[in-house]
Amino acid sequence: MLRKGPAGLLRVEDIATVELGTVPQWTRVTADGRDAVIFQVYQQPDANTVQIAGDVQAKLHDYAGQLPRGVKLASCMTRAS
Repeated sequence: MLRKGPAGLLRVEDIATVELGTVPQWTRVTADGRDAVIFQVYQQPDANTVQIAGDVQAKLHDYAGQLPRGVKLASCMTRAS
């Protein structure tokens, strides 16, 4: 109910359509004061950390030539807790 008065009740359904839905969840990421894109690589329990790091660096290096001018690739390796 939105309002009750001498003219009766004004219900949400009287002026709008109400549906269940989802809302995208966005997180703004910045690096060095600029908008950035972040992606995460998760290691499987039996995977080799050194091999994963090398493979990711190689893929980033291969992809760097396809980026628009002014876009910079950087990596930060952290350990998940």
